[in-house]
Amino acid sequence: MSVYLLQDVAKYIIRHENNSIPEIVRHFVRQSKSFTTNSITASQTRDSLLILLQHNCLKLEPDTSVETTTAEATVYLYKIDLDMVINRLRFPKFLSVVEKSHGALAVKLMEELIFHGRLRFEQVVEDVQAQQKD
Repeated sequence: MSVYLLQDVAKYIIRHENNSIPEIVRHFVRQSKSFTTNSITASQTRDSLLILLQHNCLKLEPDTSVETTTAEATVYLYKIDLDMVINRLRFPKFLSVVEKSHGALAVKLMEELIFHGRLRFEQVVEDVQAQQKD
């Protein structure tokens, strides 16, 4: 996935916050019909939303204007968590502090989390062990 696609989706959500997935996808599908360059497909839009969610840069809130009777039918509205986006600029400083206080292995663990977003502890350990073998 291109960083530019992710950037376009994030920009749209920042400018038009509180949209549901169908509204976000519809925007990019309409846009791709209008422009042949930089078109984003529905699946790429969904993938971008998943990546933003994986990295805790996306907030979901239930849409209270829509009445639903079951949990499966709940409509969620999406917003960019600007604090998390800005915190990403501080990651090099975090890594520096972690290296001084806990060493190189702790930095590798942090780098895995920064790179992948949310991971189970076992996944982080496996990835770091695989890196040390190489």
